[in-house]
Amino acid sequence: MLRPEDVVSWFGAAQAQDYEPAKWAMALRTTGAVNVDLDRLVDEGRILRTHALRPTWHFVSSADVRWLQALTGPRVHVLNGHYYRLHGLDGELLARCEDLIGRWLADDGDLTRSEIGERLGVEGIEAQGNRLAYVMMSAELNGIVCSGKRRGATQTYALISERVEPAPELTEAEALRELTIRYFQSHGPATVGDFRWWSSLTVAQILHGLDLAKDRLHNETVGDYELWSVDPTDVKRPSGPTVHLLQAYDEYTVAFADTKAAVDAAGIATSPPVIDGRAFYNALIVDGQLAGWWRRRLSRRDIELDMRPIRPLSETERRLLGEAAGDYGRFHGLPVRWVGQ
Repeated sequence: MLRPEDVVSWFGAAQAQDYEPAKWAMALRTTGAVNVDLDRLVDEGRILRTHALRPTWHFVSSADVRWLQALTGPRVHVLNGHYYRLHGLDGELLARCEDLIGRWLADDGDLTRSEIGERLGVEGIEAQGNRLAYVMMSAELNGIVCSGKRRGATQTYALISERVEPAPELTEAEALRELTIRYFQSHGPATVGDFRWWSSLTVAQILHGLDLAKDRLHNETVGDYELWSVDPTDVKRPSGPTVHLLQAYDEYTVAFADTKAAVDAAGIATSPPVIDGRAFYNALIVDGQLAGWWRRRLSRRDIELDMRPIRPLSETERRLLGEAAGDYGRFHGLPVRWVGQ
């Protein structure tokens, strides 16, 4: 049985800019993991929430963070270049910020972003809003800081050197091979373009990675696409319909560029509806295909799930949807009320 930390490692990195839904995405791929389990793993540092790809927040295994950021960090810095310049963050200033932040964390322990911003301000460095966000992202990508223990609902930052156990370093080629395998085992069949979007690596790097991992990969051409996969092992295919409630940024829907339409093979997708000023961004997936949208209202007493299918659901599919809603409630430890269609 996969644990949440195993799921994160299997992906290589899993998008997590929205912390609460991202925990559900990881638990959905386990048996029985609940919300507090994910919080505990993040607080313990077994799962880190940091910047590694694109750029956006990702969950990354503590065992993988160093080699992953060493490989992808330089590319994300390139993507960030416009915003560094926009906010007047040159290499010298970022290095000064990172030196100060490193010393504060070593002396005083975990700090929140606002606390770090206030301290930088005392040093005469303007650090608020997006400017502070890019200062912290640079420190993450350079392997100086990562997520610390949460303080209530607020994330803190900690030193990687104190948060992550030492591990053997990977060469660039070893890291590239490993990330290539991780992506195609968890996302394949997928294209070079899909992997490029997900990883921020260059096409040249990806082609080299495919060559390095050729003993683990196979490819096939479907229509205009050359698709790459890792042969699965010990996969039990479902014998009947499946229904899943995915959060808006689940890897199943956001980790692709060329083949993202494959989740809607029938071509029935519509834009997420907006009702009462609130959009339905979360995907209802039936047998691997988009079948509707959903949103939630979370209170201390219960969860209201509003379902909006975009095609009629069979009696069996509606029963399975009810079971999926029940699983979501158990994850949060709250009863679920199902409204909508």
